[in-house]
Amino acid sequence: MFGSVDYFTNSFKECIMNNLTIEKPNTMMAHYSLLTKDIYNRSETPEEKERFQRNLDTAYKRIKTTMIGMEEEQDGS
Repeated sequence: MFGSVDYFTNSFKECIMNNLTIEKPNTMMAHYSLLTKDIYNRSETPEEKERFQRNLDTAYKRIKTTMIGMEEEQDGS
C-alpha cells in the first residue's frame, strides 16, 4: 500500500537492484527525492503527507542501516 514503511522500503530495494543493471544509476538520495515528490502529489491531507514522510524517513534509515550495518551519526562523524 502506498505510503507504508514496507512500500518505501521495497521501493528503495528496487532502486538498488535496478542500479546494478542500468547505465545511469540513481543515488539513494535522488530516489528519496522522487519518493518525496510522489508523497506530495498523492497525499490528500497534510496529516497524510506527514505520516507518509515519516514512513519514508523510517524506510530510508532502515535501508541505510541494512547496507552500511550501522546508523549514521547526526554530526557527520
